Amino acid sequence: MSYFHRSCQGLIGAGIALAAVAAWPQTVSNTVTVTPPATVIDMTPGNNSATVTSNVWTATIAKSSLPAAGTTVARGQVISYTLTWTVTGASTTSPTVAIDTLSANQTIVPGTLPPSCTAAGQVINCTLPTGSAVGTQSITYQATVSAAAVGSVSNNVSSPACTSAMACVTSHPVGVPALTALKTASAASFTVGTPASYTLTVSNSGTGPTTAPATITDTFHAGLTIGAPLPPGCVVAGQVLTCTVPAGLAVGHSLPFTIAVTPTTTALPSVSNSSQVSGGGDADCPVMGRCTSTVITPVLPTILAADDAYSITSGALGGTTASVIANDTTNGQTAMIVTNVALTPGVIISPPAAGSITMNADGTIT
Repeated sequence: MSYFHRSCQGLIGAGIALAAVAAWPQTVSNTVTVTPPATVIDMTPGNNSATVTSNVWTATIAKSSLPAAGTTVARGQVISYTLTWTVTGASTTSPTVAIDTLSANQTIVPGTLPPSCTAAGQVINCTLPTGSAVGTQSITYQATVSAAAVGSVSNNVSSPACTSAMACVTSHPVGVPALTALKTASAASFTVGTPASYTLTVSNSGTGPTTAPATITDTFHAGLTIGAPLPPGCVVAGQVLTCTVPAGLAVGHSLPFTIAVTPTTTALPSVSNSSQVSGGGDADCPVMGRCTSTVITPVLPTILAADDAYSITSGALGGTTASVIANDTTNGQTAMIVTNVALTPGVIISPPAAGSITMNADGTIT
């Protein structure tokens, strides 16, 4: 009987290495029974059966990220990805490999991949080694959202050890900036020689902050003298003004630049100026209409009126005088008499829409 006993122990002693899924029991039993031939008398039948019970290890994987899945991320932002193994039952007796695939619009941050992981393009293999103890073990690495990313970025772990499909997938919508240029004048019309200003405003109406500096450019009319000082971030070369908006302009925020100008006579009768924004991570600027703003501003001449002599004795009626506009300054604009009027000393009349005429008691006309 000893022969049968030794053979049974040899069978029972064979090692069992099973990587069970989460639904499996935590132990496994193996029973061997020996039945002797009918011609053999078994003196110790109590040892004809033997059972071995072994702990079964399981290793499940879950995926998480920072910021959390579903959070909007910006181009150029860094996302931290974490793989967490949970080992139960017993220490692992074989390695477990998770295949982690990044979407094409992400790049692994150099130096963040742990030694247990290797990368080939967008595919990362991470290994839980043999002998990993019961409990949880995590590895973390980082990836940068590319400057051209649109839609969303994702990360997908393929492994039998995933507790569920959702537990091994993360996705983040990508926020992108949408820049708008707006140019406004300080008044409905300018006057030659009178200081005025334009305000150039860049705003972000997109779903994410700007990821690079944006530039707003304006070529001013030759009839405008650009004043000083310029706002911070602005420089001028001849009539070309360039202002820089730093990266990080948040959604719903704007940055204005106010530029002082003084019209000259060459600005008559109006000036047209356009501001155009580009950069900032907005791939649609300067092509889209929202990236350019144009304002047309009428320019009025400076009129300086002088008193005119009158040939009639003070207090008397009648008589005529020469053109009352001949000695006025009109900045080269054509002026003409539309209506002749009769004047009475000391009486104000106001037929012109732009002012009034007074015959003064001393015989002059104002």
